[in-house]
Amino acid sequence: MEAATFETVYRQKYEVFCIAAYAILGNKEDAKDVVINLFADIWEKREYYQIEDMESYMWRAVKNRCFNHLSKRALQETREQDYQASLLNYVLPEAFAAEVKEVLVNAVNEMPPQRLQVFTSIYLDEQKYHETASSMGISINSVKTHMKLALKHLRIRLSENF
Repeated sequence: MEAATFETVYRQKYEVFCIAAYAILGNKEDAKDVVINLFADIWEKREYYQIEDMESYMWRAVKNRCFNHLSKRALQETREQDYQASLLNYVLPEAFAAEVKEVLVNAVNEMPPQRLQVFTSIYLDEQKYHETASSMGISINSVKTHMKLALKHLRIRLSENF
């Protein structure tokens, strides 16, 4: 196959391949990345000269790369879950844990009321930023600012004591 045929397949089928990849991956950006990386790899390696039926090859390659991507994503999620589980299993000495808890409680109680409400609704009530903003009648940017200041305050208090 010639470079012109490769370019024609790219121009005519790129979006179709992206839609197919999206159907498998469920993420538009990942789908585009898989397809564009496939085209780039073929172009860089000059493999298009060896491919007789480019469209069939691309369908198979998109499917395979999507499945590879899903496998990598699952492996990464498993590793993250294992890491988080190991953190949960890590136990601080009781005296140190009590001291940390006391410092955190004091630091949280020092926060202004609105910042405290934002912090507790996001961390304790597990609300999303937009949910907190809506329930409090403030903008999402205000929620972000309150969270930034709350976390900064906690970091300062913890660094002062430990």
